[in-house]
Amino acid sequence: MEMKYKVFDKKTKQTHLVGEHKDDTLRISEDNQMVYYNLQTKESSESDGRYILLLHTGKKDIAGEDLCEGDVIVSQVGSQLIELRFGKYQAYCPADGAMMDNVGFYAISNGYPQMPIGNLEEYALKIGNIYTNPEFKQNASGK
Repeated sequence: MEMKYKVFDKKTKQTHLVGEHKDDTLRISEDNQMVYYNLQTKESSESDGRYILLLHTGKKDIAGEDLCEGDVIVSQVGSQLIELRFGKYQAYCPADGAMMDNVGFYAISNGYPQMPIGNLEEYALKIGNIYTNPEFKQNASGK
């Protein structure tokens, strides 16, 4: 999978693919974290909090839109909002019969457990993201 990132600019409330603008660059910080850096403004995703770096899932929705962490989708089967995240989550392992820690992309939806993302291009439609549409943010309780 090709690693792609989007960046959300809190000031302009816009999201764009890193590399689309000539002033975009990515750097590795001293603690090995990926950092977005704007060459024109000299601001970064770690300096002032203006930029939020979002990792691309490697998947698209049914309309062919790229999906990143923070995106919110709806299933064509139902109207439940589903937020895409990246990080540590718990999922049920049928082989072990127990909940296990995992790291990667996962989905959360109010009233449902955390779940790994599957073939989103078969059923999911992106309707926004939690940065431009904060009302879409899902409860992280996973219950």
